[in-house]
Amino acid sequence: MTKLFLKISEISDEYNINRKIIDDAIHNQKLQSYQFGNKTKYIKRKDLELWIETKKYGSKIPLIKYNSLRGG
Repeated sequence: MTKLFLKISEISDEYNINRKIIDDAIHNQKLQSYQFGNKTKYIKRKDLELWIETKKYGSKIPLIKYNSLRGG
């Protein structure tokens, strides 16, 4: 079963993203964090994956459009 909320350390391990990058995104309000009683911060997996999508590098041509240009 996939966890809904991840600790920053889990994100770093699972997605191979430097902890400092996650902390900076939280600090700059690019990524929402949650706290449930203790000082540990949690990130919703869905929010994380949407944030990761904003970090794409490369062509601005949507994949569907690119495939239709190739005849597929």
